Amino acid sequence: MQGSNTFWRGLDVRNSIAREIVRAFNVMNGTHVHTGDVLLELDPTGAAADANELVSGLISYRAETLRRNDAITIVEGHLNWKPAIA
Repeated sequence: MQGSNTFWRGLDVRNSIAREIVRAFNVMNGTHVHTGDVLLELDPTGAAADANELVSGLISYRAETLRRNDAITIVEGHLNWKPAIA
């Protein structure tokens, strides 16, 4: 069953969703672990793509803010603006 969990002496999170974000499981169910042991490694691919999308959106919003501020300045008559293309 896609997206299901198997329970046995604790939670086994190796389901279809976890496989997309978990790069490696470094322990098995029932394994004794110690403080500082790396239990699993996350795949940064999805997070990196999300971060890139957010940065791109932020750049677009900043550019739009500059354009709108320029338009306000022109309307208020504080800038002697002439179009670059006649």
